[in-house]
Amino acid sequence: GHSNLVFANSKILVEILGDMLHRKTEQQQLPEEFFVHHGSLSKELREYVEKTLKDSQRPMTVICTSTLEMGVDIGSVHSVAQIGAPHEVASLRQRLGRSGRRGESAILRLYVLEEELNPGISYADALRLHLFQAVAMIELLLAGWCEPPIAGALHLSTLQQQIMSVIAQHGGATARDIWRVLVEHGAFGNITQSQFVTLLKAMGQQQLIQQEKDGLLIPGEEGEYLVNRYEFYAVFATPQEYTLFTQGKQLGKVSPSTPLKAGNMLIFAGRRWRIKDVDQERKSVLLEPSRGGMPPSFNLSTGGELRDEVRQRMYALYKDDYIPAYLNHGALRLFKQGRDFFAESQLNESRVIFDACDIYLFLWIGDRIIYTITSLLSLNKMQVSIENGLVVINDAGLDQLVAVLESILASSTLTAEVLAASVPRENRSLEKYDHYLPDSLSCSEFAARRFDLPGAKNILRQLLEVLSNKKAASAESILPSTPFLR
Repeated sequence: GHSNLVFANSKILVEILGDMLHRKTEQQQLPEEFFVHHGSLSKELREYVEKTLKDSQRPMTVICTSTLEMGVDIGSVHSVAQIGAPHEVASLRQRLGRSGRRGESAILRLYVLEEELNPGISYADALRLHLFQAVAMIELLLAGWCEPPIAGALHLSTLQQQIMSVIAQHGGATARDIWRVLVEHGAFGNITQSQFVTLLKAMGQQQLIQQEKDGLLIPGEEGEYLVNRYEFYAVFATPQEYTLFTQGKQLGKVSPSTPLKAGNMLIFAGRRWRIKDVDQERKSVLLEPSRGGMPPSFNLSTGGELRDEVRQRMYALYKDDYIPAYLNHGALRLFKQGRDFFAESQLNESRVIFDACDIYLFLWIGDRIIYTITSLLSLNKMQVSIENGLVVINDAGLDQLVAVLESILASSTLTAEVLAASVPRENRSLEKYDHYLPDSLSCSEFAARRFDLPGAKNILRQLLEVLSNKKAASAESILPSTPFLR
């Protein structure tokens, strides 16, 4: 009976929830009030939802991605829901702002899924990390905090696009002019002259640009091809897309991570379909209604990078006796379970647990440092995984971990660029034109974007101090008398 927005953290979840709600509506013979909205839908379907949302006479609940977070005029909605723990406080603030614009209170409902307690439950699930992440986000939101921009990134993919743009705009440009416009007086102040020269040479080798005898830079063969395509105007990558049709009507586009084949089932636009035909040359897919289906595997990232402040607020919530007033009965039960497990495991006193042949590191730090630490450990031949900020080291003992930490901290040649070089080249190409970068700049870009080596070494130094000075109380756990990472 109201208009609402329900934000999910992925397109796949949007489609699953849209399909479930549509089927419930049909089963109970209720008016259709549930629709989906995401960037892969056709313009016609998106605009229908947006227009109907603005019509206050017709209630509509839309399950959506960040496409309705901001920038689209849909008026005000009664309430906003978030499915799953959010990844950014800034994003949560934008979403909440969609509600309460007509003199009414803004309403946010946040839903978190957690595993049932059982003898084999993981530490991450027993701690109710998803719930504590959600609560930490809300507490930071109420405190008026949001994520500041991350400084230090080079943005070389965008710089390549801007260099080609300047050259195309003026019919040519000198290296000095481009440096002055984009670096000296522009947005790329982190770029050194050496990096700039290396980038221009690499762009020349890739035929993105070429230099005339008088020094003028003009588009190369590859650059001419890129500049004249409509995808050039977007700085983000545009994956290969298939257009979905049914009865002559376009439904939208998908960039599947697995091949689309005739006879397969999928869910799209909140409905179930059977693939009748796939035209590989035209990249088009003909669909017909079906009772079965699976959501398409969208080849897009759904996650975000959690900052230090979020995990530190989570840690504070575990240690404190504060109970948020906005938790419902189920959330309160799960919240107490997580806090009880934290206390029983003595995680207020220890950040390391030895369980059989595995080591668990509870560092309560942001994803950038977590990723740096796991990359350092992997570089030293340790089997490492991450579970919602919890670092798990498999098949390792105390002596081995201490030796590896000592080696990392003693190294005088280890840099973020060296660490980036250990990452496969294809995994370093995160942005649109990264694949054109020479290996040296690819490592520099990835290092600046993903690693915090000084922060990681500081954490590892504290960890090593604890492990070196305290003997294991048993083969199961290490419980130092003094905590670190205060």
